[in-house]
Amino acid sequence: MMLPRCFFAQTNVTSANKPKILIRPYSRQGEDIRSVLDKEVNMRIAIAKVKEAFGKRGYRIVSANADIFVDTEIEIQKSPTGNSVRIILTASDASTGNELANSVAESGKFYTEDYGKLASKAVERSSDKFLNAIQENFQFVAQSTSTPLRTTQPIAGNSIVDKNIFVNKEVDNTTFVAIIGNEKYSDVAEVPFAENDARVFGEYCKKTLGISEKHIHLYINATYNDIRKAVSWLKQGLSAYEGQGRVIFYYAGHGIPDEADKSAYLLPVDGIGSDIESAYPLTKLYETLSELPAQSVTVFLDACFSGTKRDGQMLASARGVAIKAKPAEAKGKMVIFTAAQGDETAYPFTSQQHGMFTYYLLKKLQETKGDVTLGELGDYLTKEVKRQSFDENSKPQTPSVNASASLANSWKGMKLK
Repeated sequence: MMLPRCFFAQTNVTSANKPKILIRPYSRQGEDIRSVLDKEVNMRIAIAKVKEAFGKRGYRIVSANADIFVDTEIEIQKSPTGNSVRIILTASDASTGNELANSVAESGKFYTEDYGKLASKAVERSSDKFLNAIQENFQFVAQSTSTPLRTTQPIAGNSIVDKNIFVNKEVDNTTFVAIIGNEKYSDVAEVPFAENDARVFGEYCKKTLGISEKHIHLYINATYNDIRKAVSWLKQGLSAYEGQGRVIFYYAGHGIPDEADKSAYLLPVDGIGSDIESAYPLTKLYETLSELPAQSVTVFLDACFSGTKRDGQMLASARGVAIKAKPAEAKGKMVIFTAAQGDETAYPFTSQQHGMFTYYLLKKLQETKGDVTLGELGDYLTKEVKRQSFDENSKPQTPSVNASASLANSWKGMKLK
């Protein structure tokens, strides 16, 4: 739902209900935000002035775990009659991407080259209305999207696995699915096709596996708190079903390693690639999922934890080299499928507009109509992804399957439906 591009009357708010705001430079697709800030001194000035103006009005300015992103552009106009600055602000909900407010403000013309002062004048002229619109629309979105996006969202439909999805007539009311697709990050490069990965996997869960739509929660571009919400929702659902339910957890997005102890983390879209404090630990995820009163827990991770991006370039490693992350141990009744091992990269399959791991996961579900054992699925993913990665990238990508000790080899005969 796209909210209207308009302003609203002033709303009375308190610091308790004001959203957390992350202010960032406007960047084009594929452009690194840090490089924009490094190159553009005037952009750094504009960001600083916006932060200052918002902070004066009691808003919480954060560098991670934000509720709202504010994209900032600055245009400097020079003329014989004076110089001026135009500030363009666009606010969007961090969890949904919905636009909340926009503003174009000018400083007016002055005979000065102090663009910091001009930027301040422009921001001061627009900040009150802009912040009122943010607050009004953010409260509206919070009330209208109290549950995550469902799998009724449109999918790209350009891959062979996006079409001809088998529909199972039987309905599974005892499986709970949390799906996260993190593509658009505030601090690091995008993850190509992660949104499509998540949406289409949701379609297979609903149609092919027959899982009730009300038991499928889809989070597109999840913040840190969204990941917490997803795990909390699974806990609540399994508690209600008193041990009679099953869990599927799917994640496509960036993973990062702790360079000190090699442990692995999921990176939320408001996280910082070089700061593990802003990321969600895999050990915490597995520990929480293992404690659920579930008959089984199946985890799919289309991410690598070596510090590289889907294109194989470095994400945020201070040493500029891939790190061999330490795999977290499966616990309870858990089976974990991961897209890559050690210091490998989880690559995209560009022609199919999916992550390579997810493409073959979907393809096997399509070919078997969902009637496949986890053992067969694991063997298939390892074989096909290894081959395709060599043909496409001339580099290794080796999916792995890690089952908890309590399952022994029984996991190989388990199915998703």
